[in-house]
Amino acid sequence: MFVICRPSALKEASLVVLVLLILAWTTAVQAQFEYATNADGLTITITNYTSLSGAVTIPTNINGFTVTGIGAEAFYDSSMTSVTIPGSVTAIGSAAFYGCGNLKSATIPSSVTNLGAGPFAVCIGMTSIAVAAQNAFFTSSNGVLFDKSRGTLVECPSGLSGSYSIPGNVTNLAQGAFEGCTSLTHVTVPSSVTSLGEYVFEYCYDMTSVTLPATLTNIEDHAFDGCNALTGITIPEAVTSIGTAAFYGCYDLTGVMIQSNVTSIGFGPFEWCIGLTTITVEGQNSAYSSAGGALFDKSGTTLIQYPGGITGSYTIPTNVSTIAAAAFEGCENLKGVAIPLSVTSIGSNAFAYCYDLASITIPASVTNLGAEAFYGCNELTNLTFGAGLTNIGNLAFYGCYGLTCVTIPANISSLGAGAFEFCTHVTNFFFQGNAPTADATAFTNDNSSPTVYFLPGSTGWANFSANTGLPTVLWNPLILAKGVNFGLNNNQFGFNISGTTNIPIVVEACANLASPAWTPLQALTLTNGLFYFTDPQWTNYPGRYYRVGSP
Repeated sequence: MFVICRPSALKEASLVVLVLLILAWTTAVQAQFEYATNADGLTITITNYTSLSGAVTIPTNINGFTVTGIGAEAFYDSSMTSVTIPGSVTAIGSAAFYGCGNLKSATIPSSVTNLGAGPFAVCIGMTSIAVAAQNAFFTSSNGVLFDKSRGTLVECPSGLSGSYSIPGNVTNLAQGAFEGCTSLTHVTVPSSVTSLGEYVFEYCYDMTSVTLPATLTNIEDHAFDGCNALTGITIPEAVTSIGTAAFYGCYDLTGVMIQSNVTSIGFGPFEWCIGLTTITVEGQNSAYSSAGGALFDKSGTTLIQYPGGITGSYTIPTNVSTIAAAAFEGCENLKGVAIPLSVTSIGSNAFAYCYDLASITIPASVTNLGAEAFYGCNELTNLTFGAGLTNIGNLAFYGCYGLTCVTIPANISSLGAGAFEFCTHVTNFFFQGNAPTADATAFTNDNSSPTVYFLPGSTGWANFSANTGLPTVLWNPLILAKGVNFGLNNNQFGFNISGTTNIPIVVEACANLASPAWTPLQALTLTNGLFYFTDPQWTNYPGRYYRVGSP
């Protein structure tokens, strides 16, 4: 019985190790090979290769131990030109030779019974994977790796170019079967295949089209991730589910139709499809709908995906209550988004990498802000929080370089890891309540050395400063409505403002307290704790009211 398994996602560096009946390992190093001792105490698995040698011969024995396994990612990205796998090896782990671009071919010996997913993934120079004729579990046909019955296509060599038709007897495509086949331009999937597994066509950069059978029912997570050149896709009517990020980064897709039988769609199915301008749902679909080119659930209350190719600004419909994870991720030309008061939840990565998004107001109705919600929004300069939000999640505003001043409302009780990490231009954080609990990395690498300002009567700032490493300063400006400097002087109305030395403030004015529209008049710093403010425009208004606020 052979086993095929795969890491949950190589890009996330989380590995699912191939089962080798290894209950406990001890690690050792011998010359160019690092290895771990298997549970039997007699055999070992190679875990890493430390040399840059062009031709690699894996030994049968190291220090008296028999080499029976090649671990997951053991030869990840080294520069080998050839590899010889000994007949003692019974198992090769997931992505064992991932990214070995100079490797042209490899032969799997007859002893191998277990293969992890994509053992030669993204070996872009490899045109053939051979299998010893005596192997009872695997075989090769025209350089493509199959199980012995040829019912499962295990791996296509990444250097294969042009078009490829999957044989008609194949019923299963292993996870990542075509991963990194960067020169393939077209693949025909036969009617014997009913499901496209995870990562099956990931990084097939040159694939412009694919023929899918009418029998296909499932397109799983990341199936077409990184198929940059895919210009169109016809989703068969029998398809019932489309996985998370199934078409991630398919830049050349311009439109897509969701057929009537689809009842399950994962998060961000078309995220980073920067050419996509419309997602259409067939009218008879009972689970999903579309409006304005965007994808919603049938009721219209959850916004699932906004097309990444639409530019300008967007107003979210007022019946939407949930912005799903990755709903706007990669909408790099989106200038602005109006979020209505109906929205209560913003999912993880919801607006990640919306590079041109300059301003965002999170309404008071929002109670949940997911991790990395605005990750990498470089141009975000204006950020307003609503009163309903209590927590700012991990990496929520990571890399928002455009932010210079942030006001944190009193209801915020916690800041997650890296919440404002790499917000390198923020100089001031103004907190309107007690110190929230904050992860020690909440402000990591904020090169501007921001200052935290807090209000009189609030608590917890000594611990906050010790934990985050940021200086905390009392912010207590006060307009002195008395004294010789209050009132008219030289036909100008003026007054003194006092407070903590060198705190930044903004003087604002309005003409009607019944419906105030406050206008900033002057941003200043209380040098030596005192500033005399005058208003040369006061005579232009029948009434003039003043206040001080944070910048």
